[in-house]
Amino acid sequence: MYHLPAGFDPNKPNVSLTREDIDVRILESPSVCKPFLLGVCPYEVFDGTKENVGRCRRSHNLQHRLIYERAVELGIPMPRSNYELDALKELERFVGDCDERVRIAEQRLDYSESDKLILNELARNVEISEMKLAILKEEILHVEDMKKKLELSILVRQSWNEWEAVNSQYNVTLEKLNSVGQQQMQVCSVCGAYMSKVDTDRRLVDHFTGKIHQSYVLLREKLKELREKHEED
Repeated sequence: MYHLPAGFDPNKPNVSLTREDIDVRILESPSVCKPFLLGVCPYEVFDGTKENVGRCRRSHNLQHRLIYERAVELGIPMPRSNYELDALKELERFVGDCDERVRIAEQRLDYSESDKLILNELARNVEISEMKLAILKEEILHVEDMKKKLELSILVRQSWNEWEAVNSQYNVTLEKLNSVGQQQMQVCSVCGAYMSKVDTDRRLVDHFTGKIHQSYVLLREKLKELREKHEED
């Protein structure tokens, strides 16, 4: 196994590493986490947050990162554009998953807005169903013919079922509006979190400076940088 020179302090700048000290072949192992070498492994970035996605299955070895950083400084070439293409692929997966969550969350809010447009129509349907049911109940009280009474009884049951269905739909829509729409929610396009449009400045600052949001800022900025650098690869 490759070892750093004796007396080397990983807490100090690694300028003491020379070309003779470095063997980048150790970094080629599939067990080495390439995004970690660049300081952007999502598993590490989100560690200790609610976005914790578990532990990275590949090796996070500080010595490997030091070797990598010094090799880049010295211009020592490594596979796949100094493993930047590996990191790019990993970041695309994590950021892509976040973008999908943002899209779904925004759709839910949009759907809540559209509920407002149909709420009045549902209320009218409930009212019509109630009137129809009331009329049938009143009519059945004044019918003496048993056959006719039976037919009306069937209609009453059908009307009752119709009323229950439309009333349930109305209540579900109303509940959704009360829980989402009235809170004036919005979705953070960076991290996918729900935020209130009426949050105080302090709460907004807490969100934008929070570890989860800042972690996604880091990943997105690095992904943008790598895409621009390797857009033709």
